[in-house]
Amino acid sequence: MQKQLLDKLKTGYLRWVEHQNFPEKSLTKAVIAPLLFIGGFYNSPCDYKKEKKTDFLTKNDGKMVDNNIDTLVLQNKIWVTAIECQETSFCLETGLPGILASMLANGDLKQPNFGMITTGASFIFLKLVHGKSSKYALSTEFSLANSDNDLYQVLSILKALSIRS
Repeated sequence: MQKQLLDKLKTGYLRWVEHQNFPEKSLTKAVIAPLLFIGGFYNSPCDYKKEKKTDFLTKNDGKMVDNNIDTLVLQNKIWVTAIECQETSFCLETGLPGILASMLANGDLKQPNFGMITTGASFIFLKLVHGKSSKYALSTEFSLANSDNDLYQVLSILKALSIRS
């Protein structure tokens, strides 16, 4: 059943992008909220909290464009950063400093912390290990542009991280 819902989610997203009639700054909401719902992250005991929203400006075709970054913390151990921006080539990297800062400031220092950065179309996971010199590692990028449905792997990883102690 979850695979069918994820297939519908990807198909709907691709149709939306193909027709380019979607409202600006709505892709992450169109993908992330349903993904978290399908995964059961809005049900008890899967608590979440919203971190401070960050706005930033970029130049696109000579015009200044307003962009933003929202972060949710699931179960006080998984940081999910959603980036809304028009210039997608640098969006995932744009979210890295903010999510790392949040994880360093609020994470469990005794255990690795995990996060996901997404534009709604692309996803990357990170692991932060605390110590004298904290270190992080990034996963490969998952994308809705790939022929396979990468949402299967994204949801699987989120679920695996949610049950880690």
